[in-house]
Amino acid sequence: MVPDTKEVLADARLQAAITGPSRATVTSLAQLGTDLSTLTTYAVYAGVFVFLGHSGTFALLAAPYLVASVLWAGSGVRRTRDRSCARL
Repeated sequence: MVPDTKEVLADARLQAAITGPSRATVTSLAQLGTDLSTLTTYAVYAGVFVFLGHSGTFALLAAPYLVASVLWAGSGVRRTRDRSCARL
């Protein structure tokens, strides 16, 4: 699997922020956390799928994104572009 740009930048920022002998351990634990989150997401989807089917599960799990996007759009907050790792 090819990591996306945001994941690469997050890893670069993490490694830049850590100094000393624990750098590799912290980076490995961060990746383990990402992998466990992914597996948990798949397991939850599979569990809900048994009861609701694909379309129901997708709608249920997409609903929070819809609510968040409506709230964000109505808040008037504008996102600025982060260029802190633009040259990495």
